[in-house]
Amino acid sequence: MHKSYPTYKRAWPYRLLFGAWRLLRRTPKFINDNETLNPQAIFISNHSGLSGPLVHGLYFPTFLVPWGTYEMTEGYKSRWWFMYQTTYREKMHFGRFKSFVLASFVALFSPIVYHAAKLIPTYPDLRLLKTFRQSAKALKAYKGVIIFPEDSESGYHDRLVGLYRGFVVLHRHMVRRHQLDVPIYPVYYHKKRHTVLIGKAERVQPLLDQGLDDQAITTYFLEKINRLHDRLA
Repeated sequence: MHKSYPTYKRAWPYRLLFGAWRLLRRTPKFINDNETLNPQAIFISNHSGLSGPLVHGLYFPTFLVPWGTYEMTEGYKSRWWFMYQTTYREKMHFGRFKSFVLASFVALFSPIVYHAAKLIPTYPDLRLLKTFRQSAKALKAYKGVIIFPEDSESGYHDRLVGLYRGFVVLHRHMVRRHQLDVPIYPVYYHKKRHTVLIGKAERVQPLLDQGLDDQAITTYFLEKINRLHDRLA
């Protein structure tokens, strides 16, 4: 008998918003390597350009709270500049005009989407402790936390070139401060196939028992995600 987990629904205005949005997008195919999904877990996935967070937010079979950069949770000017310069110009390699138009539109409406998604802002300084506190609150309530940790300095890649180790640090925080050893699920969204592959849940303690440090564990999960890509390629 499979263990049952609590289920959650967003407030009705956001269900209405997300429901209308889903009418515009075809439902992706899901392949799950697990018999069941434990929502009290960390999910790590590729970004797949701009598509991954949207697909997971709309269709993932369990409630997920995403991590996202703090610039997108601040004022319009901050949101606009991050979308224009970082997202569209540096990562997506769009031209100036296209980036300007998209940033102007997205920055206007993104607070509605991020509020509906319950997005947890991430920071490059000590304010990251706030990120961990909010993540712990979500995990304790059996809401999964999804992180897109890929290194996208040179843009987004189908086969990931690197991961940042924030998800490993979060796991350590959950064990040390909350005595909660949550599993980590590697996930890959293949845009052309419009398919989400959910890899088997992984426990970190066996990796620590092997003497792996944070960087080695990060590399281990990078290889896991890239193997999921290879299965769909």
